[in-house]
Amino acid sequence: MIEENTVYLGQIGAVEIAAALSKKVRTRELNQEEYEAALEAFLKNVQNEDFCMIPLSEQVIEEAVNLTRRYPLRGYDAVHLATAVAVNRILLESALAALTFSSSDKILCEAARGEGLMVYDPNEP
Repeated sequence: MIEENTVYLGQIGAVEIAAALSKKVRTRELNQEEYEAALEAFLKNVQNEDFCMIPLSEQVIEEAVNLTRRYPLRGYDAVHLATAVAVNRILLESALAALTFSSSDKILCEAARGEGLMVYDPNEP
């Protein structure tokens, strides 16, 4: 359900979060116990619907392909941005506040701005 003050996450984001946590084990930024706890907490939040999971659709894939024509995006980044564009469109059509896209990837943030999204980059002051 699309609502204000909600954290939206494309379904593919769950895989990326799991992979990012796993990488932190390989780079010794997390030990196995910390990894298991972080992954379990994330999956519990997903299960408790603390995030609104947005399913991958043909429309999102089509938009992601189009985004790669306009911006130098990696595949999953294009999918995340396409998901955000779709959610933002629904929010605005429902007379709700616009979505704020959050990423620390400079290229992805620039592409999101190019698509008219408000952007929050936690690395910017």
